[in-house]
Amino acid sequence: MNNKARLFIGLQLSGYLVNIIPLIKSTINDKKDKIKWINGKNLHLTLSFLGNIKSDEISKLKKKLSIMSDFNSFDIMVNGTGAFPSFSKPKILWLDINKGRDELISLQAKIENIANPFKENKRNEEFTPHITIGRIKDIKKNTNFNLSTFSNTVYSDIRIPVKTIYLFKSELLNEGVEYSIISKYLLNT
Repeated sequence: MNNKARLFIGLQLSGYLVNIIPLIKSTINDKKDKIKWINGKNLHLTLSFLGNIKSDEISKLKKKLSIMSDFNSFDIMVNGTGAFPSFSKPKILWLDINKGRDELISLQAKIENIANPFKENKRNEEFTPHITIGRIKDIKKNTNFNLSTFSNTVYSDIRIPVKTIYLFKSELLNEGVEYSIISKYLLNT
């Protein structure tokens, strides 16, 4: 019996971006089907990835996260595209956050302070607000993707209210990754 769960803390975004994803996909010629696009119901913004956490630690984490109600809600605006590590050697394709970026960075730092003692692997990485929409499979064979249209995609700002933080469970299944919400924390409105 597995007494651990693979967890992350983030924002639930399914529903907000359904109209823009087909436009974004159409900017990339992927005839060989080398991009694994994120399923609409799995769209999220990760604020802290915890890894595999023991069941008895989850209730402690949930209690610590209950202070999220002390933080104020805010809006973010999604606009623009990006790629990690770069457009010339992409592994991850993402949507950018332009408004609410500073508030998101501040919120993430507070969440990271709460989550860090529970993390499986502690890494000191700088947080870059983004929404992953696709992953390029086997990057070694795919170094010649033309992302010029993707990188210059223009679309109207998409306003997303940040009112709730979620603790998600991530399960790796044969059909792909499935996310389920373990708990949610309302921000102060």
